[in-house]
Amino acid sequence: GVLRIIEEGCEVQRRVVDGGDALQKVDRLVTLPGEVYPEQNISLITISDQQTEPCCGTHLLNTAHLKHFVIVGAKTASTGVKMLRCLTGDAARLSRQNGVRLCEEILSYQGTLEGNCEDLDKKMVDKVSQKISHWKSSISDANFPTILHHELSQVLETYRQKIVFSQRADLKKEVSAQFQAAMDEQQSRPYLMVIINVDKGKIDLNKLCKMASKPALILAIDKGSVKAKAMMSKEMVTDDFNAETWLQPIVDHFKGTAKAPKGQDKRVNCILGATKVTKDNLDGLESVFEKADSIASEYFR
Repeated sequence: GVLRIIEEGCEVQRRVVDGGDALQKVDRLVTLPGEVYPEQNISLITISDQQTEPCCGTHLLNTAHLKHFVIVGAKTASTGVKMLRCLTGDAARLSRQNGVRLCEEILSYQGTLEGNCEDLDKKMVDKVSQKISHWKSSISDANFPTILHHELSQVLETYRQKIVFSQRADLKKEVSAQFQAAMDEQQSRPYLMVIINVDKGKIDLNKLCKMASKPALILAIDKGSVKAKAMMSKEMVTDDFNAETWLQPIVDHFKGTAKAPKGQDKRVNCILGATKVTKDNLDGLESVFEKADSIASEYFR
């Protein structure tokens, strides 16, 4: 490869020939597909008798003068033709050193992220999650070794997937703990009302309502939004008490819209879609939740 030729210190020779038949007689000649060469004064560059190419550029006298070499870019110029962007000398040395350093840093977390997603250390997962965007930016630098860019991109994608699965597992545990605590606390009540707070992530309110095995109103709050659902059996629905009337104080408070999932009756299954949270509507949430509680309490009295 190129690094071996640099290490061997191969002599670079230049000679000038005419085109036409003279060019065809040159041994081990490499030409560019579709390139048209002049009829006279063609510069031929030969490296240690290995191959010869027509080229009018500036060349070294010996490959050892390059010292270092690295490919930092590759793209398809046309069918069957690759265009490479390379660095030599100190620039190549620094590029390779940076590549090795970053590779070692990224791969040092492989052991940490192995195993079941549910068992990963949350603090370490958060730390790696914060680093991924920085790593992606670093390996996308114009002077970063191409081969390491491709390999580390795959590693970082694996890390990202692991983190997503781990965060989902943590969210599931957190939601389950809050929901179970509410069910235990309200075990003697004929209905269930729960507020679930999480940092971020999707919560399946429909699944939670079904787990309650009794009329349930669940409100989920994350960093930027709130959503809610009220569910009950058809047999319990009346004009004064149903999923819609039960959820309405919360819908009004957040200035949202009460609706039913597609094909369902909102008196049985009513939802408040994801709505933006502000400090003002969070401050008054407790009294609104108490109002919804009183609606259910009045029905079951």
